[in-house]
Amino acid sequence: ECYKARFAEEAQATFLAACEVAARHNSEVAQHMAKAQDDLDPLKVLLLFKEVTDEDAELLWTSPQHSRPEDLIISELLVPPVSIRPSVAMDVGGGSNEDDLTVKLQEIIDVNNALEMALSKGASMKMIMENWDFLQVQVATFINGDPPGLPKPVGHKPIRGLCQ
Repeated sequence: ECYKARFAEEAQATFLAACEVAARHNSEVAQHMAKAQDDLDPLKVLLLFKEVTDEDAELLWTSPQHSRPEDLIISELLVPPVSIRPSVAMDVGGGSNEDDLTVKLQEIIDVNNALEMALSKGASMKMIMENWDFLQVQVATFINGDPPGLPKPVGHKPIRGLCQ
């Protein structure tokens, strides 16, 4: 639990203050405040990892000179060169058929743009979280076309990710 560490009292007070605001607006929240937990989303974990000192990083068996805990969170994607994700010219219509990696990169960009637009326009939290989850699935399938724990699309050819 994050509230049993050094700055536990301050972090717990901040979290409970946020819960009290919700309880004032919704009476059903008050009865669950004793069991309330804070979700660790990727952004929160990234901030926590950035606060790890070099001495503590060594306890995690990482070398601060070569890698840091925050390097474990994917914040940027490498775009593979065109030579390993070629377009195939179509005979009919004069268009092209894009490789799975190119299509997946475009989907990641589209979902990321939709998420940014939803945030800027004040969309509902449900919509933002759905976009966030979908973005994570798209990145996972970009890396591994057959990620564990996700249902396989029925009737479609398998997607080729970086691992395939």
